[in-house]
This record gives sequence, C-alpha cells and structure tokens, in this order.
Amino acid sequence: TEMWTHLNVFHYRLSNLTRRDIWLTNVAQICADIRTDCQTFEGIAEGTFFRSEAWCFYHLGKYIERADQTTRVLDMGYDRLRGEDGEALAAVQRDVLLRSVSGYHAFKSRYPTSTTPQDIAAFLLYDEQFPRAVALCVNHVSNRLEDLENLHGGSRKSGIEKSRKSLVFCLETGLGHRVP
Repeated sequence: TEMWTHLNVFHYRLSNLTRRDIWLTNVAQICADIRTDCQTFEGIAEGTFFRSEAWCFYHLGKYIERADQTTRVLDMGYDRLRGEDGEALAAVQRDVLLRSVSGYHAFKSRYPTSTTPQDIAAFLLYDEQFPRAVALCVNHVSNRLEDLENLHGGSRKSGIEKSRKSLVFCLETGLGHRVP
C-alpha cells in the first residue's frame, strides 16, 4: 500500500507540472526531486514487497533495465572517451559518463590512477561490486529466474536457459573482456 501511495502522489505531482512551472523553476531541482522520489519508491519497494513471484518480476525488470541503461550509456559515450577531440575534453567526458551511472566514486576507488576508456568499460561491464555493472545485473536476473523456477517447481524453457547460461558463462570467464 505504501508503495502505491507513494507512486500515486509522485505521479500526481509530475502530472500537475506545467510548461510554465518547468520554465520558471530550476530544472535541476525538478530532476533532483524526481531522482529522490524514484529512490524513495525503490526503498519502499525493497522494504515492503513480499518475496513472491511479483517481487521476482519486479527485480527482473529492474536489473534488465539497469543493464540496458548501462550498456546504452557506454555505447553512446565510449567513442568520446578516447580523446580524439583532445585529452582535456575526453577526461571531462569520462567523468560525466561515470557520474551518469553513479559510478564516479566507485570507479575511482577501484582504479585510483586510471581513467582509460578500457578500464571504464571493463568496470561498467564486469565489476560485480558495482550495482550497475552488467555482470552483476545478469547475476541478479539469473538468480530471480532460479527463484521463479523454485516457486513453480518447473523447468525453464531450454532456449531461455541456454541463453542465460551462455551469457553468465561469458561474463564469468571474461570472454570478450578485452575492450578496444
């Protein structure tokens, strides 16, 4: 109930914003409010959601979306990280890319002296200590699929299972780990 109440209040507040509100108000503050409301929703969901099939699907969606967003950010920004437009600009773009996935401080703690595009890509794809890393997201998806299988006592479709195992294998072994 708390989750839906928060979601309804959040939706109501956003749907009542007018162009004038957005134009006259600090857009950065509106974005910060949206981020805070999303984080609040996540906290409520994690703290109140019964660990059932619905929770598994909630997590499947969350981690698939998170992995998708990480790969999109990396795909869109990787070429700009190489410094072809100048090293100073590339350094700023590397910081912006990492901050866009809330990974700047985590990356700096893992790679204190490096900002190479290869290390950034490896971090975003493979570092299972980073919550938005693709490898961690795939592991969570795999775990939720196993949970669903256990809840229903059945087996997964062979094609899905084969794809899941292949993806987990590639991530666990570092197959394709070399980033150009």
